[in-house]
Amino acid sequence: MAASAAKAASGSEAESAAESAENKRYRQAIDDVADVYVCPITAELPIDPVTAEDGRCYERWAIEEWFAKAPNQFQGQVKSPVTSEMMGKRLVPAVQVRNTLKRLVETGVISGALADTWKKDMAKEEDGAGGENKRYRQDIDDVADVYVCPITAELPVDPVTAEDGRCYERHAIEEWFARQPEPQVRSPVTNEPMGKRLLPAVQVRNTLRRLVESGVISGSKADAWKKAMAEEAERWKKEEERCRPGGEGFHEAKSRFEESVAESAVAESAAEPAAEPAAEDRVAHAPSPSARAAEPPPTLAPSVNPVEEAAAGPPPGWSVELRETTTGSVSGSGYQG
Repeated sequence: MAASAAKAASGSEAESAAESAENKRYRQAIDDVADVYVCPITAELPIDPVTAEDGRCYERWAIEEWFAKAPNQFQGQVKSPVTSEMMGKRLVPAVQVRNTLKRLVETGVISGALADTWKKDMAKEEDGAGGENKRYRQDIDDVADVYVCPITAELPVDPVTAEDGRCYERHAIEEWFARQPEPQVRSPVTNEPMGKRLLPAVQVRNTLRRLVESGVISGSKADAWKKAMAEEAERWKKEEERCRPGGEGFHEAKSRFEESVAESAVAESAAEPAAEPAAEDRVAHAPSPSARAAEPPPTLAPSVNPVEEAAAGPPPGWSVELRETTTGSVSGSGYQG
């Protein structure tokens, strides 16, 4: 009995040792996986992992900052933070890495300082206070600043693009042009000469409408834009009412149209050539038969007989020379002198 108990105990110990060794290998493998996914720049597990062209996985904001600050950039390529080899700037979302880390950390397979930091950063991101949301907010604010009219310092309601490449509120840039009557004016931003041509910035208007109405752009600039848009809509409504049949604007437009038609008719009649007299007018002004009989007959040139003319000889001062040709015929020529 004692021998069998000792044998069982030794077997249990061996099994426990084997299990412990197996668990240790598992732990080491998991730690190796965690080390593989650690961002080489932040030395932390990435919240928004991306794969760069060097094949490594990085935290998105960290590798983007590396691209922006990396020296020795050549034709859109930079040195890898890991290998120092030249690579492009294309980034691909590492969705599988993100899902793997999420499962391993939340199940406790990956633990320790790396897992704690990852959980903390992930909670901040989900609460809307993480770095990614901050970057989105900063990007939106930058977009709003780009579209602000340099003259009014407000988001434009009727944006136009001028020849200096900037976007302005239409009435503001037109007033700026009116104060400079020369064909070439100076840009309100660069002070460089430019023309007065304006192009409607339709895409800018649609972008601002979507961003403001969805609440992505907010604050005083968005409030001022909404107010200006409401005022513009009210003006259009009043103008539409004026131009309806029976409205004041309708009668004004009708009067202007009738005046323009009358002016066109006068101009056309002045430009028409004089009309030919009618048939009865031509008969009335024709000479009478007695008047036609009293008129002297027209002088006719005397008729000339060619035979008599040849027999009369050449005119005074002219000579005639006759020559016999090889065929037996006679040819002649006349000359003066």
